[in-house]
Amino acid sequence: MKLGKACETCPYRDRPGPVPASGDKGTAALVLVGEAPGEDEVAVNMPMVGQAGRELWKLAGAAGFYRPQVYMTNVVKCLPIGAEQGKYEPDEKAIESCVGYLKKEIQECRTNVVVPLGNVATAVIAGKWGILGIRGASLRRRLKS
Repeated sequence: MKLGKACETCPYRDRPGPVPASGDKGTAALVLVGEAPGEDEVAVNMPMVGQAGRELWKLAGAAGFYRPQVYMTNVVKCLPIGAEQGKYEPDEKAIESCVGYLKKEIQECRTNVVVPLGNVATAVIAGKWGILGIRGASLRRRLKS
């Protein structure tokens, strides 16, 4: 099942997915935004459960955050082309197709704390390419509709 009209022109329209977000928009203390689902996420239909997700949850737990407190989603909702070969960075056209869904998800969340995970998520959320350039910074930015 695809999400809507934007999926019709997406280069990933025939790829596995979409992987739905996880968490409660009304009670989440923060929003984590990944780049795209991996094969593990597609297999269980939940974001952030693969190897990187397991590492993330170790760190989040050490900081006092657990899955019920977090809304998790991805910039791109379907498995990227090349993921089977270890290439997970989403295609620009796929990002353009999915970004409207992401913005709507974030706007519906109670919290204003949004944490981008990776370069693609940082570019979409913070408007700057390169996560290292904003590491440790607190940014205030409105997502354009």
